[in-house]
Amino acid sequence: MGSTEPAKFSHYGDAQTKFVKDLPLIANDNAYLADVFSSEHLSPSTPISAGFYRLDPGQPLVYTYTYDEMKIIVDGDFEISDESGQTVKAGKGDVFFFPKGSVITFKTVNGDVSMTMGRIGDGDVHAAYVEFRAKESDKCLSAQCLYCQSVRAKNTSRQRQHLLECPNYLSAMKEHNPENPILHESINGTPMNTPSQPKPSKKRDHDAMMGFQGEASASRSFPIPKPVLERDFQMSVQLNPRIGVGPGIWGQRNWISYISGHWNGRWGKGTVVPGGQDSQLVAPDLSTHLDSKYLLQTHDHPPAYIAVKNDGWRVGPRDVLEKLESPAEADEVDPKSYSFRVYISMETGDPRYLHLNTGMWVGSGIRRVIYDAYRII
Repeated sequence: MGSTEPAKFSHYGDAQTKFVKDLPLIANDNAYLADVFSSEHLSPSTPISAGFYRLDPGQPLVYTYTYDEMKIIVDGDFEISDESGQTVKAGKGDVFFFPKGSVITFKTVNGDVSMTMGRIGDGDVHAAYVEFRAKESDKCLSAQCLYCQSVRAKNTSRQRQHLLECPNYLSAMKEHNPENPILHESINGTPMNTPSQPKPSKKRDHDAMMGFQGEASASRSFPIPKPVLERDFQMSVQLNPRIGVGPGIWGQRNWISYISGHWNGRWGKGTVVPGGQDSQLVAPDLSTHLDSKYLLQTHDHPPAYIAVKNDGWRVGPRDVLEKLESPAEADEVDPKSYSFRVYISMETGDPRYLHLNTGMWVGSGIRRVIYDAYRII
């Protein structure tokens, strides 16, 4: 029988002094908040978290709670009111409970600090963000939305509120995950009732585990986001006639050069520079491996040049692929009867388009070499 390692508590010494002064800004120019601890990596379905909220003198903060939260005033003074007409002048030692749906106004004259506690974890929220420290010296984590790239303090409740209003996230969920509880709440105004999760069996699968390598596992600390596809650009290319190089050890090798082409998308538009090349390898079953390299020119003044590499396959039933090999029949073949998919990468030194160097795309095309490219987010 193996021994079980005792559970360890976590401690942040003198957090009120050390942590509070580095809180990231969350609203206006005087409201700051971040979590100190969260149990989201241990209990992703029902975690709790605790942190600090600081309000400096200036504009009042009006906040609509989409979750339950408690606050303990640890320093300074608050004037706290809600839509029912209640107003409390709060000071050190006071405790508040804010139910979901309440609209609370926080004011201060001299500045104040409260400790926040709540059961606010949400695996869907954490899957939509990547967490990082903006500076090495920062004590608080920041979180960047993977769908709109906006950055905010790491705080599950605020992150969730953002997703309820993020059009890119909601659009992606509507297309790819219509049962998403955040999408449901955004549309209906009420949370989705989810059944309690069964305990994982001894044979744990990937979805049931948040990490199995102990504290060293990155997935134990950071829930792994699910990638989504976002339509990014479209391209059409005119080609020279195919040149058959001949049979090789892997199949028939073909060589095709680019005459010209056009592209347009979310980040620009332009032409395909003549001279690109497509090396095709046709397997015995007529499945075709595609390896293309070509150059894009933008319509900017002066233009930018972007090197592109495609790698993919055209596959399908043999009778369909035989028609695609026939110039007389190829243009009449239904694109839905075969699969033409490519992986796309780009490279440029132009400072206006450096973001393309780290992008990843997949493309879906047809034989006439028109394809839509989807960025992987």
